[in-house]
Amino acid sequence: MHIDLVSLLAVIAFSTVAVSIDLKTRRIPNWLTVSAAIVGLIYHVATGGMSGLWLSLGGFATGFGVLLVLWLTGSGGGGDVKLMGAVGAWLGAMPTLMIFIGSAAFAAVCTVVMIIWNRMKMSSVSREGNVKPPTKETLLRQTIPYALPVALSIWTLLAIELSLQCYTAVPAVRPSLRPSITPSVPSDPPSSLAQTQIDAGNSNCAVR
Repeated sequence: MHIDLVSLLAVIAFSTVAVSIDLKTRRIPNWLTVSAAIVGLIYHVATGGMSGLWLSLGGFATGFGVLLVLWLTGSGGGGDVKLMGAVGAWLGAMPTLMIFIGSAAFAAVCTVVMIIWNRMKMSSVSREGNVKPPTKETLLRQTIPYALPVALSIWTLLAIELSLQCYTAVPAVRPSLRPSITPSVPSDPPSSLAQTQIDAGNSNCAVR
């Protein structure tokens, strides 16, 4: 599977902006996700024609559809759905599925870290005797914005893609670095007839 490096860098750019906004406001604005999806569609049509169009539409449908199911079950927000749709419009269907699986793993890890952190914080506050009922804003800050695990998954995919490109480029360089060694071919031994003639000549010389 080959991923266009320009598309991957574009996804990293707008997903990083989405993370910074989502961490502050817990919302992903439409101007970011919709514009990113449209630009991704235009890019693939300009570079790949009809095949690029179907790649972009297939990726958008994959990302949007997967997160739409989670949104309908109450496991995600509308901004998350449009974010994954924009990711798919740039990368295509298969990389989008990989990013979704990776984001689920990163979300689980981040959730466990957040739970441990909150318990440690609550235990320290309870020892001080300053226990206050949590507000709505406090509870919101204790959740993990989905843009964060998505961005982590995208950055991981970039690292894997760059590593694979470097690995495949190494064998093309290695042959030029190897010294050329020409195997030595042993000379054929003289035939028995030639050896007999040489011996006869030596004996004649001795007689004279």
